[in-house]
Amino acid sequence: MRIILSRATVVAIALATCLAVTPARAQTTPQRPSGTSVAVIDLSEVFQEHPRLKAQLEELKTQIDGYEAVMRSEK
Repeated sequence: MRIILSRATVVAIALATCLAVTPARAQTTPQRPSGTSVAVIDLSEVFQEHPRLKAQLEELKTQIDGYEAVMRSEK
């Protein structure tokens, strides 16, 4: 009986050790690739080519031209 109990204890300890090691491996952070990940964006080109912004700027320019015309006529 003592032999069976001691063997069961050894098996339980070995099983607990194996199960305890597995989560520790899963929590390690993956290796990052060397180098950098950088993107360069030319914002002036993005804004110049944006269709909705172009339309709003044209509308604003026409409003400014109209306001300048009114100001010239009042002078």
